[in-house]
Amino acid sequence: MSTLIQPRTRRGAKTPRGQKTRAAILAAAREMCSSRWLDELSLAELASAAGTTRASVLFQFPEGWPDIAAQLLAEELESAGRAADALAAERMNAEERLRKLLQYGLQRGEELGALLPNLRAFKYFWGDVIDAVVAPQQAAIFDQLALMIRAAAPGRQSPADLRNAAEALYTYALELACAPAFRRLSLEDRAAKLDSAMSVALRGLSGK
Repeated sequence: MSTLIQPRTRRGAKTPRGQKTRAAILAAAREMCSSRWLDELSLAELASAAGTTRASVLFQFPEGWPDIAAQLLAEELESAGRAADALAAERMNAEERLRKLLQYGLQRGEELGALLPNLRAFKYFWGDVIDAVVAPQQAAIFDQLALMIRAAAPGRQSPADLRNAAEALYTYALELACAPAFRRLSLEDRAAKLDSAMSVALRGLSGK
């Protein structure tokens, strides 16, 4: 997997002290984003929770919350990539491997409280800032999903078809994990919806 791409930072972030401050800010931000909604987040409160100042937060993350959200999302995508790597090493059929990776996203969303919905909202409002950071990690996940789909639906699919299917299933899994209309459902019901979508996609691709 590729290493995390750092958002635009100033020179202080490269020093041991800067890196320690940066890690404390991200840890505090992860906690806040997991337990509060977007409109309740404050840079001043974040600085206090991280044991630093608002000016120091902006020194490390010049765009404020969008920069912070970008890094948190990159970390989550890296986590998903590691899950994909672990599944690739396990002995199971291709369809089950794909199912487990998609279900990982749902389970992760359940474990993280408000974090993934908040990151989704940040991406909606500040997509350009966040995409500039997470594009490599997101592309890597799409590539891994496309490989799993190709193995689960053998045939003569084009790379474009595989990539489109990967992006569609990823997006649907994210919606099931984050959208209020779906979060009202049980995890089991959402998992069943995702499994149905995966089955439909695989049948469609296998018929090509």
